[in-house]
Amino acid sequence: MNLSIECINAFKDKGYKVPNYDIEKIRQNTKAKPTWLHMGAGNLFRAYPAVMAQNLIENGHMDTGVIMCESYDEEVVTEYFDKCDNLSINVTLNANGKIDKEIVASITECLFLGTHFEEVENIFANPSLQVVTFTITEKGYVVYTADKFIDIIAADVSTDLSNAKALIPNIIRLCISRFHKCNTPITLLSIDNCAPNGEKLRAAFMAVVKQYVENGFITDEELTYLETQVSFPVSMIDKITPRPSDSIAAMLEEDGFSNMDTMATKKNTYIAPFTNAEKPEYLVVEDIFLNGRPPLEFEKVVFTDRETVDKAEQMKVCTCLNPAQTALAVFGCLLSHTSISGEMEDPYLSKLVHMIALDEGMPVVQDPGVIDSNEFVKEVLEERLINKYIPDTPQRIACDTSQKMGIRFGGNVAKYYELGKVDELVAIPFTIAGWLRYLLGVNDMGEEFEISPDPRAKEEKLQAKVAYIKLGDTNFDKQPLYDL
Repeated sequence: MNLSIECINAFKDKGYKVPNYDIEKIRQNTKAKPTWLHMGAGNLFRAYPAVMAQNLIENGHMDTGVIMCESYDEEVVTEYFDKCDNLSINVTLNANGKIDKEIVASITECLFLGTHFEEVENIFANPSLQVVTFTITEKGYVVYTADKFIDIIAADVSTDLSNAKALIPNIIRLCISRFHKCNTPITLLSIDNCAPNGEKLRAAFMAVVKQYVENGFITDEELTYLETQVSFPVSMIDKITPRPSDSIAAMLEEDGFSNMDTMATKKNTYIAPFTNAEKPEYLVVEDIFLNGRPPLEFEKVVFTDRETVDKAEQMKVCTCLNPAQTALAVFGCLLSHTSISGEMEDPYLSKLVHMIALDEGMPVVQDPGVIDSNEFVKEVLEERLINKYIPDTPQRIACDTSQKMGIRFGGNVAKYYELGKVDELVAIPFTIAGWLRYLLGVNDMGEEFEISPDPRAKEEKLQAKVAYIKLGDTNFDKQPLYDL
């Protein structure tokens, strides 16, 4: 049977955790007094924050759910959420092989911004709305390239806000509408896995605002509201959430569900009625909420100051997890691996990530205090990356690598440079060289492969800049150097 509200109780006896609250009542409450709107209908949000929201509802800490809004891919709404009553199955793949399955109903509706703008505007106009969260991936915050606005942003700011097409201009438009209709503060919280996420959102937002002001489309009063009544906390989020796995889909269909296959939309979004993810999860958030917030502290979310969030983010992104993942992604593609856990069985790759995290990362890590960095890196290396039940691939992690390299490795290179010890680094520069080698699109067997989706690499023609290099070449004395 298809995933629907009517079928929920049929799976309670099959080991599924099911909602223990009145779903329709929660949806009515949310419609009347929305508190939490989320932008971006991706797997990470469904596997983590949406589950936290469900727990808060079940434990009596919230009586409203989350409204989801997708701005990029309409098929995600029409071909998935609309057909599944906005439900999702969350499958947790524990390192010991135990599988936990839960039907999640905290997402009360899913809207496509392009066709439901008025509904989203009404949500923004309600003073009960406390926070808008974002998981739009790192490229969603890009408004500039080569010191000028990207084409869609340039077109938007050349005319008034009512003609906006891109997400950031539309968020500005919605905030201004909120100012005129209820004049209540709002918090825009990025929980994307990119550092510093809140600052990236604020910078993109204010850059576009500035241009609208210069072009005469935003008044002084509206600007004052945007500058003083909209906050942009930074956050650190961590939970490995691979693309939906065919093996998990088959397991769910054996349980009695139908149509569990992963759909690839025309815009190359991979979505299914379920998410599969690891058990470990972390969320640390800067506590600057101007109109209240969901009580996520009951779900072990840490609310703290920006300095502590930055340290937690640097620990994860620059030292303990993401650099190791990037190394496995790059070399996994070159060595034709299809599994992250499988790579960790290779003694050379395992040694590489241990060197990146322990030998070169931990000596310069700043312990955030709210998370023990030694325990965190131990969990990464001894539980998370080797979890063979997580169907994660180097090809997935290699997406958008050109935007990640500087963030994930540059910080520690800079620290070693300041200490006068940059010559001691081995694994980090080896991985950077490996990425340049990856850009050739040729594996170690000499076979061509397509690099993972990477808009920046495509826009800046990074592959063309290394095209003169051929596998096996040794003489580059007279070859040009390019700034990548």
